[in-house]
Amino acid sequence: MRKVLVAICVLVLVAGTLLAVGCGGGGEGGPKDVAKKFMDSLNNKDYDAFLESMKKDDRELFEENSVEAKEYFKTLTTQPVEFKIGKEEIKGDEATLDVSKTEDGETQSDKFYLVKENGDWKVDFMKSSPAL
Repeated sequence: MRKVLVAICVLVLVAGTLLAVGCGGGGEGGPKDVAKKFMDSLNNKDYDAFLESMKKDDRELFEENSVEAKEYFKTLTTQPVEFKIGKEEIKGDEATLDVSKTEDGETQSDKFYLVKENGDWKVDFMKSSPAL
């Protein structure tokens, strides 16, 4: 009987650990982390990190129009912008973040959208662009 109880406890612990790791969205590489890297790429003028953070369709659109896209990228922030990430909501392979942006002393709140591609969270730039 004791062996059965120990086996059940071990199974519960293993299942709980797998569930916590598999469903987590706030850890390394979660939506908040990816959004922060994306926002840092804007402030640091890091075009490669900017593209890497985006979902495939958006990234390909930028790559197809590389000269115009690089010029557009330069206009997204003319000076460092303070981004704050608030509430995170994950539904399957989609995530929504509440984001506030402070630029020139004015704060604007909006939503930021991410999707999961091949197991990695990526910014849905076209849907999120009003937040920029």
